[in-house]
Amino acid sequence: SAPIYSEFSTTCSAAPDAPVFSVGTGTYNAAQTVSITAEEGATIHYTLNGNDPTDKSDVYSSALTISETTTLKAIAVKDGLSSAITTATYTIKLSLTTIDQIFAKATEVDGTATAVEITMGGWIVSGANDKNVFVTDGTKGFIIYKNDGDHGFNVGDVLSGTVACKVQLFKGSAELTELTSSTSGLTVTTGGTVTPVTLDAAGITALTGVNTGSVIKINGTCTLENSKYYVAGVQLYNTLYEFQTLEPSAEYNVTGVYQLYTTTKEILPRQEADIEKSESLPTATISI
Repeated sequence: SAPIYSEFSTTCSAAPDAPVFSVGTGTYNAAQTVSITAEEGATIHYTLNGNDPTDKSDVYSSALTISETTTLKAIAVKDGLSSAITTATYTIKLSLTTIDQIFAKATEVDGTATAVEITMGGWIVSGANDKNVFVTDGTKGFIIYKNDGDHGFNVGDVLSGTVACKVQLFKGSAELTELTSSTSGLTVTTGGTVTPVTLDAAGITALTGVNTGSVIKINGTCTLENSKYYVAGVQLYNTLYEFQTLEPSAEYNVTGVYQLYTTTKEILPRQEADIEKSESLPTATISI
Protein backbone atom coordinates (compact mmCIF):
# COMPACT_ATOMS: atom_id res chain seq x y z
CA SER A 1 0.00 0.00 0.00
CA ALA A 2 1.04 3.60 -0.52
CA PRO A 3 2.74 5.33 2.44
CA ILE A 4 0.76 7.86 4.43
CA TYR A 5 2.40 11.27 5.07
CA SER A 6 1.33 13.82 7.71
CA GLU A 7 2.31 17.49 7.81
CA PHE A 8 2.93 19.22 11.13
CA SER A 9 3.27 22.97 11.65
CA THR A 10 5.40 23.92 14.69
CA THR A 11 5.64 27.48 16.11
CA CYS A 12 8.46 28.24 18.56
CA SER A 13 7.78 31.01 21.10
CA ALA A 14 10.62 33.38 22.02
CA ALA A 15 11.10 34.92 25.44
CA PRO A 16 9.77 38.48 25.60
CA ASP A 17 12.04 41.50 25.64
CA ALA A 18 13.14 42.80 29.04
CA PRO A 19 10.95 45.54 30.58
CA VAL A 20 11.90 49.21 30.24
CA PHE A 21 11.98 51.67 33.17
CA SER A 22 11.05 55.30 32.64
CA VAL A 23 13.71 56.40 35.14
CA GLY A 24 17.19 54.88 35.21
CA THR A 25 19.73 54.22 37.93
CA GLY A 26 20.94 57.38 39.66
CA THR A 27 21.06 59.64 42.70
CA TYR A 28 18.08 61.93 43.11
CA ASN A 29 17.13 64.75 45.48
CA ALA A 30 13.42 63.94 45.38
CA ALA A 31 11.16 60.91 45.20
CA GLN A 32 10.93 59.37 41.73
CA THR A 33 7.86 58.05 39.90
CA VAL A 34 8.87 55.04 37.81
CA SER A 35 6.74 53.53 35.05
CA ILE A 36 7.53 50.07 33.62
CA THR A 37 6.62 49.01 30.11
CA ALA A 38 6.88 45.70 28.26
CA GLU A 39 5.79 44.24 24.93
CA GLU A 40 2.11 43.72 24.27
CA GLY A 41 0.61 40.70 25.98
CA ALA A 42 3.38 40.39 28.59
CA THR A 43 2.81 40.55 32.34
CA ILE A 44 5.37 42.50 34.37
CA HIS A 45 6.53 41.15 37.72
CA TYR A 46 8.80 43.21 39.99
CA THR A 47 10.60 43.38 43.34
CA LEU A 48 11.78 46.31 45.46
CA ASN A 49 14.00 44.41 47.91
CA GLY A 50 16.87 43.51 45.60
CA ASN A 51 15.73 39.92 45.03
CA ASP A 52 15.40 38.60 41.48
CA PRO A 53 11.74 38.56 40.43
CA THR A 54 9.87 35.45 39.30
CA ASP A 55 6.41 34.86 37.87
CA LYS A 56 5.24 34.71 41.50
CA SER A 57 6.46 38.24 42.33
CA ASP A 58 4.17 41.26 42.55
CA VAL A 59 2.39 42.15 39.31
CA TYR A 60 2.98 45.68 38.04
CA SER A 61 -0.22 47.65 37.44
CA SER A 62 0.64 51.33 37.91
CA ALA A 63 3.60 53.68 38.34
CA LEU A 64 5.76 53.14 41.43
CA THR A 65 6.78 55.95 43.79
CA ILE A 66 10.37 55.51 44.99
CA SER A 67 10.89 57.72 48.06
CA GLU A 68 13.93 56.04 49.61
CA THR A 69 17.02 54.29 48.30
CA THR A 70 15.72 51.18 46.50
CA THR A 71 16.77 48.56 43.97
CA LEU A 72 13.98 47.83 41.49
CA LYS A 73 14.04 44.64 39.42
CA ALA A 74 11.46 43.50 36.86
CA ILE A 75 10.79 40.79 34.29
CA ALA A 76 8.22 40.35 31.54
CA VAL A 77 6.39 37.00 31.32
CA LYS A 78 4.56 35.87 28.18
CA ASP A 79 3.40 32.44 27.09
CA GLY A 80 5.10 30.92 30.10
CA LEU A 81 8.50 32.40 29.19
CA SER A 82 10.38 35.03 31.19
CA SER A 83 12.54 37.85 29.90
CA ALA A 84 15.92 38.93 31.15
CA ILE A 85 15.85 41.02 34.35
CA THR A 86 15.88 44.80 34.16
CA THR A 87 17.51 46.41 37.21
CA ALA A 88 17.84 49.99 38.48
CA THR A 89 19.05 51.36 41.80
CA TYR A 90 17.65 54.69 42.95
CA THR A 91 19.62 56.55 45.61
CA ILE A 92 17.27 59.11 47.13
CA LYS A 93 18.76 61.99 49.08
CA LEU A 94 16.01 64.35 50.18
CA SER A 95 18.05 67.33 51.34
CA LEU A 96 16.37 69.38 54.09
CA THR A 97 17.93 72.52 55.55
CA THR A 98 15.21 74.07 57.74
CA ILE A 99 12.92 72.80 60.47
CA ASP A 100 9.94 73.92 58.39
CA GLN A 101 11.14 71.57 55.63
CA ILE A 102 11.63 68.73 58.11
CA PHE A 103 8.11 69.18 59.47
CA ALA A 104 6.64 69.42 55.97
CA LYS A 105 8.36 66.20 54.92
CA ALA A 106 7.23 64.46 58.12
CA THR A 107 3.66 65.57 57.45
CA GLU A 108 3.89 64.36 53.85
CA VAL A 109 5.11 60.85 54.71
CA ASP A 110 3.07 60.65 57.94
CA GLY A 111 3.92 57.41 59.77
CA THR A 112 6.23 56.00 57.10
CA ALA A 113 9.88 56.51 58.11
CA THR A 114 11.51 58.01 55.01
CA ALA A 115 15.20 58.47 54.25
CA VAL A 116 16.34 62.09 54.12
CA GLU A 117 19.51 64.13 54.22
CA ILE A 118 19.42 66.97 56.78
CA THR A 119 21.81 69.87 57.20
CA MET A 120 21.63 70.89 60.85
CA GLY A 121 21.73 74.64 61.38
CA GLY A 122 23.40 74.90 64.77
CA TRP A 123 20.23 73.67 66.43
CA ILE A 124 20.23 73.03 70.17
CA VAL A 125 19.15 70.06 72.29
CA SER A 126 16.53 71.55 74.62
CA GLY A 127 15.61 68.38 76.50
CA ALA A 128 16.50 64.70 76.63
CA ASN A 129 15.53 61.50 78.36
CA ASP A 130 16.40 57.87 77.71
CA LYS A 131 14.64 57.65 74.32
CA ASN A 132 13.62 61.16 73.23
CA VAL A 133 15.82 64.10 72.33
CA PHE A 134 14.16 67.48 71.77
CA VAL A 135 15.90 69.83 69.33
CA THR A 136 15.05 73.46 68.54
CA ASP A 137 16.16 76.48 66.56
CA GLY A 138 14.57 78.67 69.24
CA THR A 139 10.92 78.60 68.15
CA LYS A 140 10.54 75.41 66.11
CA GLY A 141 11.90 71.91 66.46
CA PHE A 142 11.59 68.15 66.32
CA ILE A 143 12.27 64.95 68.27
CA ILE A 144 15.13 62.49 67.78
CA TYR A 145 13.96 59.03 68.84
CA LYS A 146 16.24 56.12 69.80
CA ASN A 147 14.39 53.09 71.09
CA ASP A 148 17.33 51.58 72.97
CA GLY A 149 18.21 54.92 74.60
CA ASP A 150 21.76 54.96 73.27
CA HIS A 151 21.52 58.32 71.47
CA GLY A 152 24.45 60.07 73.15
CA PHE A 153 22.89 63.56 73.25
CA ASN A 154 22.75 65.95 76.22
CA VAL A 155 20.87 69.18 76.91
CA GLY A 156 22.87 72.08 75.51
CA ASP A 157 24.43 70.14 72.64
CA VAL A 158 24.66 72.20 69.45
CA LEU A 159 24.07 70.20 66.26
CA SER A 160 25.55 71.07 62.88
CA GLY A 161 26.68 69.23 59.77
CA THR A 162 24.87 67.09 57.21
CA VAL A 163 23.50 63.68 58.15
CA ALA A 164 21.50 60.85 56.63
CA CYS A 165 18.58 59.65 58.74
CA LYS A 166 14.86 58.96 58.53
CA VAL A 167 11.91 61.23 59.24
CA GLN A 168 8.27 60.56 60.02
CA LEU A 169 5.32 62.17 61.77
CA PHE A 170 4.60 60.75 65.22
CA LYS A 171 1.55 61.96 67.15
CA GLY A 172 1.70 65.34 65.43
CA SER A 173 5.43 66.06 65.80
CA ALA A 174 8.34 65.51 63.42
CA GLU A 175 10.49 62.60 64.55
CA LEU A 176 13.95 61.64 63.31
CA THR A 177 15.26 58.09 63.66
CA GLU A 178 18.52 56.30 62.85
CA LEU A 179 20.41 59.30 64.25
CA THR A 180 22.82 59.44 67.21
CA SER A 181 25.57 61.76 68.40
CA SER A 182 28.10 59.62 66.51
CA THR A 183 26.27 59.59 63.16
CA SER A 184 28.61 60.31 60.27
CA GLY A 185 28.58 63.96 59.19
CA LEU A 186 27.16 65.28 62.48
CA THR A 187 29.17 67.77 64.54
CA VAL A 188 28.19 68.09 68.21
CA THR A 189 29.50 70.89 70.41
CA THR A 190 28.42 71.88 73.91
CA GLY A 191 27.34 75.07 75.64
CA GLY A 192 24.18 75.88 73.73
CA THR A 193 21.39 77.71 75.54
CA VAL A 194 17.76 78.24 74.61
CA THR A 195 15.93 81.35 75.80
CA PRO A 196 12.35 80.52 76.85
CA VAL A 197 9.61 82.21 74.85
CA THR A 198 6.96 83.71 77.13
CA LEU A 199 3.51 83.04 75.73
CA ASP A 200 0.15 84.63 76.38
CA ALA A 201 -3.16 83.00 75.49
CA ALA A 202 -2.83 83.86 71.80
CA GLY A 203 0.69 82.45 71.71
CA ILE A 204 -0.45 79.18 73.28
CA THR A 205 -3.30 78.91 70.79
CA ALA A 206 -0.85 79.38 67.91
CA LEU A 207 1.38 76.46 68.96
CA THR A 208 1.42 73.53 66.53
CA GLY A 209 3.50 70.42 65.93
CA VAL A 210 6.27 72.39 64.22
CA ASN A 211 6.98 74.11 67.58
CA THR A 212 7.74 70.83 69.38
CA GLY A 213 11.15 71.11 71.06
CA SER A 214 10.99 74.84 71.69
CA VAL A 215 11.24 76.12 75.28
CA ILE A 216 8.22 78.09 76.45
CA LYS A 217 7.13 79.87 79.61
CA ILE A 218 3.48 80.16 80.58
CA ASN A 219 1.53 81.55 83.51
CA GLY A 220 -1.93 80.60 84.67
CA THR A 221 -4.25 78.74 86.97
CA CYS A 222 -3.52 75.11 87.73
CA THR A 223 -6.31 72.63 87.15
CA LEU A 224 -6.48 68.89 87.77
CA GLU A 225 -8.30 66.84 85.14
CA ASN A 226 -8.24 63.03 85.02
CA SER A 227 -5.17 62.97 87.29
CA LYS A 228 -3.29 65.34 84.99
CA TYR A 229 -2.20 68.89 85.78
CA TYR A 230 -2.85 71.78 83.42
CA VAL A 231 -1.64 75.36 83.56
CA ALA A 232 -3.26 77.84 81.19
CA GLY A 233 -4.78 74.87 79.38
CA VAL A 234 -1.41 73.22 78.68
CA GLN A 235 -0.82 69.76 80.17
CA LEU A 236 2.24 69.32 82.39
CA TYR A 237 4.11 66.14 81.52
CA ASN A 238 6.85 64.61 83.66
CA THR A 239 8.96 62.80 81.08
CA LEU A 240 11.96 65.12 81.65
CA TYR A 241 11.50 65.85 85.36
CA GLU A 242 9.43 64.03 87.99
CA PHE A 243 7.66 67.01 89.54
CA GLN A 244 5.72 66.85 92.79
CA THR A 245 2.06 67.50 93.50
CA LEU A 246 0.73 70.87 92.40
CA GLU A 247 -2.03 72.86 94.04
CA PRO A 248 -5.19 73.12 91.91
CA SER A 249 -6.58 76.67 91.60
CA ALA A 250 -3.17 78.19 92.45
CA GLU A 251 -1.29 80.35 89.97
CA TYR A 252 1.96 79.00 88.51
CA ASN A 253 4.76 80.13 86.22
CA VAL A 254 5.91 77.08 84.28
CA THR A 255 8.91 76.81 81.98
CA GLY A 256 9.62 73.73 79.88
CA VAL A 257 9.97 72.03 76.54
CA TYR A 258 6.85 72.18 74.41
CA GLN A 259 5.47 69.07 72.72
CA LEU A 260 2.37 68.39 70.67
CA TYR A 261 1.11 64.87 71.34
CA THR A 262 -1.77 64.07 69.00
CA THR A 263 -4.00 67.06 69.82
CA THR A 264 -2.74 67.74 73.36
CA LYS A 265 -0.35 70.63 73.96
CA GLU A 266 2.17 69.65 76.63
CA ILE A 267 4.89 71.41 78.56
CA LEU A 268 7.75 69.33 79.95
CA PRO A 269 9.52 70.97 82.92
CA ARG A 270 13.21 70.01 83.20
CA GLN A 271 13.98 70.90 86.81
CA GLU A 272 12.37 72.02 90.07
CA ALA A 273 12.92 75.69 89.30
CA ASP A 274 10.78 75.36 86.17
CA ILE A 275 7.59 75.20 88.27
CA GLU A 276 7.10 78.33 90.34
CA LYS A 277 4.00 79.16 92.32
CA SER A 278 3.01 82.72 91.59
CA GLU A 279 0.86 85.27 93.36
CA SER A 280 0.66 87.45 90.25
CA LEU A 281 -2.30 87.66 87.93
CA PRO A 282 -2.15 85.16 85.08
CA THR A 283 -0.77 86.36 81.74
CA ALA A 284 -1.81 83.27 79.83
CA THR A 285 -5.47 82.36 80.07
CA ILE A 286 -7.77 80.43 77.84
CA SER A 287 -10.84 82.15 76.46
CA ILE A 288 -14.04 80.18 76.60
